[in-house]
Amino acid sequence: MNSRLGIILVLASLMFGSVTPALASDISGAVYYGKIRASNSSNVSAAVVAAVWSGNTSAWIAAGLLNATATNAAIRNSTGSDTEFMPGYGSNPWCVWYDSVPAYSNVDATLYIPATGGALRYFPGDAGATAANSTSLNLSTNWTITWRGYVDTDNATGKDFVVKTGALKVFVADNVSGNITGVINSSSYLNVHSATSAEGAWVEQSYPNAWVSSVRFQAYNSDAGGSQTVRLHEVQVFDDLTASWVSPTSNLAGPWSSLTNAYDGDTGTYASENPSALSFSGYATLTLSEAISSSKVRWWVSDPSGLITTKEMDIGVAASTYMSGVTSGEMTVTAISDGVNFWLTADTAAAHYGSANVTTAAVPDNGDDWEFCLNGAMLYVEYIEITVGGVQAAYWDWELGATFTDDSGNGNTLTPSYRSSSSDTDVSANMTAFAALELAQASGAGATTWGEMVTEAPTEPASAYTEDDRPGFFFEPLVHALWSLTDLPDSIFWYTFAFAIIIGAGVLVFYATAANQKDGLIIKIIVKSALMIFLALPGLNLYGMYAFVYYGFYAFGLIVISRSYGW
Repeated sequence: MNSRLGIILVLASLMFGSVTPALASDISGAVYYGKIRASNSSNVSAAVVAAVWSGNTSAWIAAGLLNATATNAAIRNSTGSDTEFMPGYGSNPWCVWYDSVPAYSNVDATLYIPATGGALRYFPGDAGATAANSTSLNLSTNWTITWRGYVDTDNATGKDFVVKTGALKVFVADNVSGNITGVINSSSYLNVHSATSAEGAWVEQSYPNAWVSSVRFQAYNSDAGGSQTVRLHEVQVFDDLTASWVSPTSNLAGPWSSLTNAYDGDTGTYASENPSALSFSGYATLTLSEAISSSKVRWWVSDPSGLITTKEMDIGVAASTYMSGVTSGEMTVTAISDGVNFWLTADTAAAHYGSANVTTAAVPDNGDDWEFCLNGAMLYVEYIEITVGGVQAAYWDWELGATFTDDSGNGNTLTPSYRSSSSDTDVSANMTAFAALELAQASGAGATTWGEMVTEAPTEPASAYTEDDRPGFFFEPLVHALWSLTDLPDSIFWYTFAFAIIIGAGVLVFYATAANQKDGLIIKIIVKSALMIFLALPGLNLYGMYAFVYYGFYAFGLIVISRSYGW
C-alpha cells in the first residue's frame, strides 16, 4: 500500500508540481531571432555579467526590423526566461545580462524581433547619468529618491547612487562591502576645541568619528585696548576612509579677509581678521566639497600681537545614516527624508534592509548638477524616481537616445553615459547567428487534372450509434426529469437499475435451488443471461449487447472452474 501511495505522489508531483519560467515578454509574433553568445576566457566562473556586443540598431530600424524606439525586442536566457538588455544608441554597443558564465565556457541568450514586454534596462557607464539643477529638484527636508535595478554592493571608490556636490550623497562605502551610506551636507556644528592652544605650528584635535561637511574657527582678543590681528594659515580635515588630510575647497565665509592659500609656514596666510578688544573674531567658515568620514581636524594660526588667547574649532556634522550587510542583487533602494528623520531602505525579493533613523536636515539648494549611478554602483537600472513633498518631481527609465525624458512632466532631462565594455573583463559577447524563425517553403508542382471527388456522405445506419439513446421504459421520462436534478448522468441510474434486477434474479434462483439442495449454477446463468439480453434489446436498450458477450465468457469460465455441470 505504501509503495502504491509513493508512486501516486511522484506522479502527482510530476503532473502538478512542475515549474515553468516566469515570462513577461510575448514573442509569439517574432519573425527573426539572434543568438548572442557570452564567452568566458578565464578559469574562474563569472557571476552576474553585464556583457556588451555590437549590434547596428540604426540599420535594423532603417530595415524595418526594429521600431523607431527599439522597444519591439526581447532577449531570453538559456532557460527561456527574460533577461535584461539595452539596445545600443548611436555607436554604443548593445548590453545583455547573464546570471553566470562558467569558466572556459559559452552561454547563449536569444534575441527575438518583433516582441513585446522585453526587459529593457539602462546599463550606465562609469560616468552615470546627469540632470541639471532645477527648482523642481529643490528637495528641502521632505523627499524620496528611489532606484530600481541591479545594485553592486562590493566596496570601491566612487560607487555613488546620487551625488549633488556640497548637498547630498548616497553611495556604497569605500572600505566595507554591503554598506550603503547616505549623507546630507547641511550641518549642525559641534565644538571640538576651545583652549589657548599653540601658535605658529599645527594644532590637531581628535573627536568621535562623524561625517563632516564643514569647519569653522574663531579666536579671542585679550587686549582691552584695541583690536589685534590673528591669521589662519591652513585648516585640514582628516578623511578616515582614505587616511589622508583634506583641505576645504569652497570660498571662505565669515568676517575674515581671504588673503592667499599659499601656505609656507611663515609668510603665507589663508585668512586674516582683527577682532575687537576683549571679543571673539567671529567665525571663519570653510566648507568641504562633500562630507567625509572624519575623526580629527588640524589648523595653523599665527598671532603677530601675542594677545590672541582662546581658539575655538567647530566641525559641521552632516546628517548621515547607513545600512550594512546588503547583498548585491536586483533591488529597490530608497533614500527618505520625511521632514523629521532621514533613513535608507533596500528591498530585494528575499530580504529587507534598513538604516537607523537620524535627524534630517535641509538638502542645500546649490547650483550643482545631480549625478546618478556612477562607477558601477548599479549594473542596470529599471528606473530612478524623485518625489518632493509627496509629489513626483522626476522619473526616468531607459529610452533610445542621447537623453532620457522626465516622465513626471517637470522637464528634468537626464543625460546618460552608456556602458562600453563588459563588467567582467574575461567575458566577451557577440552575435553568432541572425535568421528568420520560419523559412519560406516552395510549393509542390500542381496536378493538371482532378480525380473524382466524393460529393456527399453515405447514409448513416439507424443503429450506428446508440450510446446516447434513452431507454424505452414507460417511466423513463419521470426518471429523466428527477435524475437531472442531481447533475449526474442518467446512465448511472439505469446501470444500477439494470444490474440490480439481474443480481436480484440470481439471488432468487439461488434460494429456490438451495431449498432443493441443488447448487443451481447453470440455472442462475441462464436466468441472468436472459435478463441481460432482454434489457439490451432494441426498445429497452439499457446498454449495448456487448455486455452480454463479456458476461458469456465470464459464465463459461465460472462453470469450468466450479466443475458444476448440473442444473
